[in-house]
Amino acid sequence: MSEILGVQDYERTLVFIDGISLFNSCKSINLILDFSKLLSVYRNNTNLIRMHYYNCGPSDPSTPFTLRKLYDFLSYNGFDVNILYCDDPFDSNSDADIFRADVLRADFFPRMIADMFEYVLFAKQVDRMVIFSSSSRFLPFVSMIQKTGMKVTMIGRPEVDDVLRRKVDDYCLLEDLEPYVKRGEREYDDSGVRATIGRTRQPA
Repeated sequence: MSEILGVQDYERTLVFIDGISLFNSCKSINLILDFSKLLSVYRNNTNLIRMHYYNCGPSDPSTPFTLRKLYDFLSYNGFDVNILYCDDPFDSNSDADIFRADVLRADFFPRMIADMFEYVLFAKQVDRMVIFSSSSRFLPFVSMIQKTGMKVTMIGRPEVDDVLRRKVDDYCLLEDLEPYVKRGEREYDDSGVRATIGRTRQPA
C-alpha cells in the first residue's frame, strides 16, 4: 500500500487545479513544475479518475500568450483543460492585466465548483477530491462535499485561511510534492515550456 500526501493508492481520486493559484504557489518556492510528473505521481500512487486544470486566456488565437503552449500540452497529455476565454487581448506578462486576471479567476471559479458537484451528484465511486489551491473561496463547498462521504485534500502555500486548513481532511504544502514534480535541469531547454510552469510570469 502506498500514498501521496495522505491519499491512499486504493482511493478513487479526482484532482482539480486552480491554475493561477498553482502558479503563485510555484513562484513562492521557486519551483519549476513538470506537469507530466505531476500526472504520473497521481496515476502511480492513487486510483486517479481525472485531473482537471482551470485558467484563463485570450479568445483570439492570434493574440500572443505565454501559456498557450502549456495549455496545448496539457490538452494532449491526459488533462481535462478548462480555459475561460476573454474577448480583449490578454498578455500574462503585462502588469496592466494583473487586476483583470483576478476578475477572470473569479469567473472560472463557478465552473470549477459546478464540475466538482457534477461528480458529487452523479459519481457514486469517488473517495477523495484533491484541490490545488490556497483560496478560501472553497470553504463553503468543502463541508458540502464532505457530507457525501468524500474526503477533501487541498495543496497550496503555507499562507492560507486557518479555518480552511482545519476544515479540509488534509492541507498539504506544494513544497512537499517538489521532489516528485520538479523539472530536472536537463530535461527541457528553454523552449520546452510545453510541460512546465514556474518561469513564465502570470498575474498574481
